[in-house]
Amino acid sequence: IQAGSIGDLFKIRLAFAEKIGNSSWYLDRIKLKDCDSLQEFNFQFGNWIRSSKVNQDGMVELPAIRPDIVPLSENIYRLKITTGDLPCAETSAEVTVMLIGEWGDSGHRHLSTPLSGGEPFRRGQTDEFELRLLNLGRVSHLLLGHGEHGRGKGWFAAQASLNFAGPDGGQMEAIFACNRWLDSGVDDRKTLRKFPAMGTVALKEIVSPEVRETSGGQWTVHIKMAASEKLDISKGSDSTRQGVSLVVYGAHKVTGPVELGKDTTGKFQPGQTEVFKGVQLGVIGDLTKIRVSCGLEGDPNACWAVEEVLMVDETTRERLKFDYSGAVGQLGGDVRKERPVIRPGTTVPPLINYFIRVDTEDIDAGGTSARVYVTLYGSQGDSGRRLLHTTSGLMPFNRGQKQHFDIEAVDLGDLEKIVVTKGPGDPWMLNQMVVKAGQYGPVEHTFIWSNWIGNEEKRDEQVEITLPVISTRPSTVAIPTSDFPDVPVTRGQWSVEVLTSTEGTTGDTSDAIIVFCGDKGESNPVSLKGKQENPFQPGMTDKFDVSLSEDVGELIKMRIGFEDNLQPKSWHLKRIHFEDVDTKDTFWSSFARPIAVNETSDGWTEFPVVWPGVFILPVVKYHVTVTTADSPGASTDQDIMVKLDGQMGSTGFRRLQDSTSGKQHFQQGQTDSFVIEAVSLLTMDSITIGHYSGNPGDGWFLMRVTVKLDNEEDDYIFICNRWLDAGQDDGETMRTLYPGNNDDGSSALPTARSTKVEDEGEEITNTPMEAVTVAPVASRRKSPSPDPFRGDEDNVDVTEREKTPDQPEVEEPETKPETPQKPETPKPRDGDWHVYTVTAPEPDSWTEANVTLTVFGTHGQSRPLPLVSEDKDTFQAGKTNKFDIFLDPEVIGHLKKIRLEHDNTGQSVGWRVSKLILENQATQEKHEFNVDRWLSFEAENGDIVYEAGVDSQDGPALQSYQYLVKTVTEAQENAGTQANVHIILVGSLGDSGRRYLKNGSDSNKFSKGKTDSFILEAVDLGDLEKVIVGHDGGSEPDAAWGLQCVMVRKMDPNIRESSVFPFGKWIADKAATSGVEIPVGQLAPDTDAADSPRLMLPPQSQDAL
Repeated sequence: IQAGSIGDLFKIRLAFAEKIGNSSWYLDRIKLKDCDSLQEFNFQFGNWIRSSKVNQDGMVELPAIRPDIVPLSENIYRLKITTGDLPCAETSAEVTVMLIGEWGDSGHRHLSTPLSGGEPFRRGQTDEFELRLLNLGRVSHLLLGHGEHGRGKGWFAAQASLNFAGPDGGQMEAIFACNRWLDSGVDDRKTLRKFPAMGTVALKEIVSPEVRETSGGQWTVHIKMAASEKLDISKGSDSTRQGVSLVVYGAHKVTGPVELGKDTTGKFQPGQTEVFKGVQLGVIGDLTKIRVSCGLEGDPNACWAVEEVLMVDETTRERLKFDYSGAVGQLGGDVRKERPVIRPGTTVPPLINYFIRVDTEDIDAGGTSARVYVTLYGSQGDSGRRLLHTTSGLMPFNRGQKQHFDIEAVDLGDLEKIVVTKGPGDPWMLNQMVVKAGQYGPVEHTFIWSNWIGNEEKRDEQVEITLPVISTRPSTVAIPTSDFPDVPVTRGQWSVEVLTSTEGTTGDTSDAIIVFCGDKGESNPVSLKGKQENPFQPGMTDKFDVSLSEDVGELIKMRIGFEDNLQPKSWHLKRIHFEDVDTKDTFWSSFARPIAVNETSDGWTEFPVVWPGVFILPVVKYHVTVTTADSPGASTDQDIMVKLDGQMGSTGFRRLQDSTSGKQHFQQGQTDSFVIEAVSLLTMDSITIGHYSGNPGDGWFLMRVTVKLDNEEDDYIFICNRWLDAGQDDGETMRTLYPGNNDDGSSALPTARSTKVEDEGEEITNTPMEAVTVAPVASRRKSPSPDPFRGDEDNVDVTEREKTPDQPEVEEPETKPETPQKPETPKPRDGDWHVYTVTAPEPDSWTEANVTLTVFGTHGQSRPLPLVSEDKDTFQAGKTNKFDIFLDPEVIGHLKKIRLEHDNTGQSVGWRVSKLILENQATQEKHEFNVDRWLSFEAENGDIVYEAGVDSQDGPALQSYQYLVKTVTEAQENAGTQANVHIILVGSLGDSGRRYLKNGSDSNKFSKGKTDSFILEAVDLGDLEKVIVGHDGGSEPDAAWGLQCVMVRKMDPNIRESSVFPFGKWIADKAATSGVEIPVGQLAPDTDAADSPRLMLPPQSQDAL
């Protein structure tokens, strides 16, 4: 036997190489002889070696009998393992353990039969096992693992504890805070892990909680330094020059830092143990953790030398040990290290390596070489102030760089904020920090600042800011499979196993189907038909093989139902299990209710795909309210289908039904309510609603649909106001509606408020976005909705009429652009206004673009009113043009502001406006606006929109402000877009209208990982509440945009804060056109408003802004 150089022999281990079954062998004795030294060992056994369920490979160990070493005795080790209380944490794999100690290891031992019986390693369960092993001495590590491969087949080990006899015969307990996945689809994809012992305690030293309460807060502290042979003195510097200090955390308060010893001369030498008596910590409650500081921060040669800390309460005699042996000898690491308090029988919080990414803004003078410190705060405490550095030493924070750092701390719980401290030196333009609990933690927390820290005037001072969590979102939870060339790839072939409950089925359920839903789309319905003639029998398990022809991407959810969802039926499905034939990825779901077609259910059921370590989408209820027009012929008796689309896919088409109310649905003037239960879509983008009848006259006139999620205040309102009839309108019986496309061009966005128009019976969205002038439904007209970047062929004709039930469609003669209607009587009405525009005299000041004016009042606002005329000199250089408009005073009230804009179409699009004048024909009320600017994207901070406040009897005009808008594009591949991006700022005083983000000199806007800045001018919006962001790319393949967040700052010297709107999603397809709504996440205030430079500009450029 070639054993290699293994040192002195003290035991041998025997086992069957393969698990053959009930293998057995009667071993009498074994004799070993060293072929070189001729040393002989005799091992007497005289017993059977047998494989069993508990000892599957029949492993036995025999101690060596030798004169210089006492033979190892057999010890009983009791191992407790707690499985995490997380989705997919349980496993059916064969788990093995190896204990590693001073006297070798135990070998891999199968953990199959817990002492309590039952199935081990269930979610949230603690299992205890007994191992009879030769004495291992002090156990320092635990090796846990299993041999199952396939996502979802793994296991989450939360904590382990090992009870054994110590050298004096007293019982000891070693604690291992594991807190890791062992799954081939999570983290580093390893299924075998080595865990160090957090500490070992003597059970006889346990002090009861009642006794601990009598503590006077005075402790004796023992600091044991590592021996010189454990330290690389040749490379490391003397870490103890700065002494040793403690920060001690209690249940009630924190004490420290406590300096140990005023004079460190001759102290803390290698191999020494220093004792400090009478260390006063105060009454801080039960101790929970300590932080030891030893060494000079930022020193790349600092060598950690503290091996153990022992604290003894001088009143209660409680002894707390903190093991730092695993860190001994580390060079250039953090000089502050934490350890939790270990008490037997309690859950010990794990040490977590927090992964921090720091993004410096890519602007001139944005970087700094100053020292930067951070303190992480969470629901379970703080990390203490830590210097951001690497093992190579301090690194400057250069402009545009994304730098990564690690901070080890006892579990902080849910992260809440970061305190960032910049030391003396250059000002620093910090964009954001992103923090994860481990490199492959399931979520990442974003802390956005996007502002300067420090300035030139106080460059020699320390500056501190506090960053709250702006957004928390799912994160990458595993190393990419591209790093593992041997990982199998799915071909879309799945094995499906279903267990039917004892209640069986009713009706014909042989048409059961499943839809696989992923981040790339949905599969076609897959039939559950196998070789069985009568599947789904009570209490029976059926197996099916299914194959997908589509690549649906990462699976998100499943939808199960029936092809025929009209005939009553039910299937009491108890459990369904899926396994990918190639990758062995597996997931399952159980069911509490039957899948049924009845008076309240259309037969479809959705459930999320539960993968280990990822965010699980909940199943929610969408309340869908449908309003039929109150006009003759608007009713229908057809089955109405609806599909909700959102960020996480769609619900599929669902039939709107609820027979429990006893009334007939979709009748004239009626509002019907339904509930759709589905996996959450997160945000909603659109709905598709209609029926399948192609017979003229079977249709329906739909006014609107409102969708509301359980436990949420906001509604999504979708305005239709059109026929869904093969013989009416355009003949379409199915329409897709977006939140923001109503019949007169206004936005119908999610809102918690609405107002009732009593004389119409119609509910109009009371949203600050593009509110409309309320008029009778039959007289409403579409407002122009030109696309600023497409030709007139895509624009809506201002004379096009919406069709209503009581106004049949007629062929209208070709008309000229709409002009204001003259009053029928010579006497002007109060709402009749003259509008005068004065174009600048420069030769290139004229425009061919379509110009509109929107007027805002104390009661409401007008639609965008086209300024059209038969005059050939309209908007020509040096010309004054006159237009007539009507503003209903009951609807508008007193004027508050105006918005003049054009659509950027035609050969000459830029327009230089000198003046705009509004004059009331009845009252002679007159308002004159000295515009004197270009409405052009080519101008500095260019825009095609002009706003101004109006003086009125209600008060002076609202002031106009510049708003600095910043967009942050995600750093992932293909996150950028070349589409034209637009935004609407919404505040407590109104909105900005749609603005295209075009100004600025940078032509490479919205690239991946890039932050872009724009200046918009608008009448005071008040407190910003939300933004609506979109683009014109539609479904172009390169148009989808990964938007991380939007930041907006009002350029008012009295306001020193930015509003942050976190998003972290894609804007694509039809949702891009109407825009997605992003509520404000946080205000990011400056800590010293008087001294802080302005947003996004270096200190020397403040005056320019």
